[in-house]
Amino acid sequence: MGYPLIDSKRTALDAQMNAGLRPQTTGLSYLPEALYYFAQVLPFLPVPKAKPIRILDFGAGRSLLAEAMRSVLTPVLVQTYSNPETKASGISGIMARLLRKDRMLDQMLDAAAPLMRKKYVPSPSRPRPDILDVVRYDPALRGIDRMPPGTFDFVLCLDVLQCVPDKAPRGRYDTLLENVARAVFKKGRSAFLTVSTRQSAHIHQDGSNAHCVVADPNKWYDKLFPCMLDTGMERSLEPVFSRDLTGAAFTLDLPLLPQDHEGAYALTRRFGLIDHLTPSASKPQSPAEKALLSDLQAVKRVVSTRNLTLWCQEEGPHILKIPPVREFIEKNRQAASDQPFQL
Repeated sequence: MGYPLIDSKRTALDAQMNAGLRPQTTGLSYLPEALYYFAQVLPFLPVPKAKPIRILDFGAGRSLLAEAMRSVLTPVLVQTYSNPETKASGISGIMARLLRKDRMLDQMLDAAAPLMRKKYVPSPSRPRPDILDVVRYDPALRGIDRMPPGTFDFVLCLDVLQCVPDKAPRGRYDTLLENVARAVFKKGRSAFLTVSTRQSAHIHQDGSNAHCVVADPNKWYDKLFPCMLDTGMERSLEPVFSRDLTGAAFTLDLPLLPQDHEGAYALTRRFGLIDHLTPSASKPQSPAEKALLSDLQAVKRVVSTRNLTLWCQEEGPHILKIPPVREFIEKNRQAASDQPFQL
């Protein structure tokens, strides 16, 4: 790439945190969004003849998300590209896939639901590497720490960027965070990204928090937008609703992204909110982490209220009518009385 993407000290600390962990299902929380936003791209992708559709999980860690994407998408894509109409090239094929997009998405989400409940991801009974190639990359995890070559049709970068230091290496002008964000944008023709806007519940062995950057959604957009422009002036970075109310989410170059966010709201109705502030069964917690987790429960209410307020200011109050969000507000009304909602 020509510029550094990692800080050796932070990478070593992240590797220590990941060492010995079992494959985690936390990444499956975003499986509905990953499938939904991929479905907006799918009709326009070239028919996989000489090469497969390529998806990259950038900063994959121990997550099973890549395996879940492969398991859910393989039968859908096999069916799509076995149909003479939907496997056609050119405008006719695009139109045929557009007409079946909602049906394909329903099939994907129906297949995803039991994976999220059972917290188990089976491999496809018949893998089709000629149709779908899902690649995992993480600079802090041995075995997948080499940047894969080429570009990808769709990139996932989920809860990664807040773990990257927003500082410039010695002798460099650009920060590591800017370098990684540009790498994500360059790797993907389209992408779905999430970031946390609070401290992590994990503390490294040197006492530092696992989240290097803590900023609200608007500030995250201000950080990422210039990095996107560096990869192409005609590109589009759009904020989308995050089911993790303590986080923020963005999409890159999605041709069919509804402006009313109804698709994201529908996912919230069906799958509920995401809460990452729960004790991890795969990682023993230190006394300091247990104390921090208790403190973060109060922080969660404040950060969630702030993020919802910012979202409503930009996109309107419709989200407040969605049952899981309304239930969250009612439950925390008294605790968040410093920033009350008028329901």
